Amino acid sequence: MRNATYEAKNRQVIFRPVGKVKVNMKSTLLRAFTFGVGFALTLGLLGSLFIWYSSRPAREEPWEPKVFSASLSNIDAWEEVHGPWEDYQANRTSKSGTLEFTYIVENKSGNDYSTDGASVVAMVRRPDGLAASEEAIKVKYPIFIPKGQKVAVVVGIPYGDILGPVNKNTDLRKAVRDHLPKLSGFVLFDKTKRYQIELPKGW
Repeated sequence: MRNATYEAKNRQVIFRPVGKVKVNMKSTLLRAFTFGVGFALTLGLLGSLFIWYSSRPAREEPWEPKVFSASLSNIDAWEEVHGPWEDYQANRTSKSGTLEFTYIVENKSGNDYSTDGASVVAMVRRPDGLAASEEAIKVKYPIFIPKGQKVAVVVGIPYGDILGPVNKNTDLRKAVRDHLPKLSGFVLFDKTKRYQIELPKGW
């Protein structure tokens, strides 16, 4: 290909060749090859990043501890009696029973809340943190709390003979305070809805 300049003189167009343009095919091919390799590497890197990002474990939402509020309403003690009452009265050292803590829980989430317990983990709150109960924590399910409403939720733990003799005149709040000093309440964690329901110490 020729590049040329022209000038007008006496109404004639005179073309003056200015030289030839040399094309280095080897250099051009090398540049094209380098660009292609770089483009392929970039696509590979982007693809690897996309696969890594999409295969990451899903980020868990933080727990929501403020959508419910609760206060202790009552403590009851239930003893399991096996055999005749007279025998039970004469052999109280082997007694077993359950302490039931009744809480009034208010739903502030803006939605109805219900659970059958399948996604809920119940834990004991201690002064030094949370702990799984050495014995099973028995929460009465199902639980249904309409939005903006307050509903009783019952949590039970076995107590054996740790409280000593228990009767209708026993001050259970004082007994729990004296004999279970590390019990500071309970927490229900709903793993599906990420709710943290605090059931505080009220004794």
